[in-house]
Amino acid sequence: MSKKPIILTALISVVATVLICFAVYIFTLPPVTSVKLLLLNTFAGDVTETELEQGAIRGMVEALGDPYSVYFTEEEYAMFMEEMDANYVGIGIEVQIQDGKLVVSSTFPDTPADEAGIMPDDILLGVNELEINEETYAEALLILRARNDSTPLTLTVLRGTETMTLSVSRTTIHLDTVVYEKKADIAYIRIRSFDSPTAGEMAAAIDRAEKSNARGLIIDVRDNPGGYLGTVAEIADMLLPRCSIVYTENKDGKREALYESDESFNSLPLVLIINENSASASEVLAGALKDNGRATLVGQKTYGKGSVQNLFKLKEGGVKLTVAHYYTSGGYIIDGNGIEPHHVIENNTEGVDLQLEKALELLSSSENTMQ
Repeated sequence: MSKKPIILTALISVVATVLICFAVYIFTLPPVTSVKLLLLNTFAGDVTETELEQGAIRGMVEALGDPYSVYFTEEEYAMFMEEMDANYVGIGIEVQIQDGKLVVSSTFPDTPADEAGIMPDDILLGVNELEINEETYAEALLILRARNDSTPLTLTVLRGTETMTLSVSRTTIHLDTVVYEKKADIAYIRIRSFDSPTAGEMAAAIDRAEKSNARGLIIDVRDNPGGYLGTVAEIADMLLPRCSIVYTENKDGKREALYESDESFNSLPLVLIINENSASASEVLAGALKDNGRATLVGQKTYGKGSVQNLFKLKEGGVKLTVAHYYTSGGYIIDGNGIEPHHVIENNTEGVDLQLEKALELLSSSENTMQ
């Protein structure tokens, strides 16, 4: 036998021996470590250890089957915290995932999205070269919120049956989370979300209402997705006499009154407007006002998101994790049920806000709004 076949046979034997040893070694390790080593050493493509670890963490959180528990990379975590502070880089829209589609729920005035003509209920089909679907919407949001990229975005938008291509630039968006208006002698206060600055903005709005001698308050939390529990508790305390605001129940079934209101409160007659997109902290406020007879609720039954999430910072990134569920002060569980209004009103007339009209009617009539 010539030397070449002998050398080739020897090399094959060495490789086979190495593979067998590697296979035996892999077999002895925990499954997660085994798969990680297999992918790093045998996957016929490019992948880094960091990418695998992030994917594993994301997979563990997704395995909970809880839509409100989320893993954030470092960039995603920074974006989330910016948004909770009501300052972020973006185009000026709020979006929701509906049937696997990225749907615009609202457009903020005087922002790039507003100037480009983007409207509520528009469906975002694509951003730049990325087609947006259930698998890619998170990537799409990262593109829309990229902080260090001033390149204009190309958005593909579906409105009804018409598909449009729009050019939109990112900018720093600052949101007033509380909007105040005077409607005749009634103070109208819209709360967009319960973020870091919201309690202070709400206190200022209530002060304006009192100084303007308003006869009543309308608080509007329609399409408000929620926010910080501590923030909504502060606002509820401004509106309620001494009482319990909200209870929580943890994984062990332990229930406790998490926040209490003191005796000091604004006593103006109050109507709260809610709809099917009022969620989480909005439902805590609605439940507290309803259970304690402080307000009349108008609109439609709320979303039914009654779970409590805590944010845990990791060395890189973070995890938002469901740790408990909300109960109203009367012991009613919000999750999966929502809060029913006293007056069910559907906005089914084009261009007319029937829910707001009903709220104004209640405060303008002699009906007692302290239900």
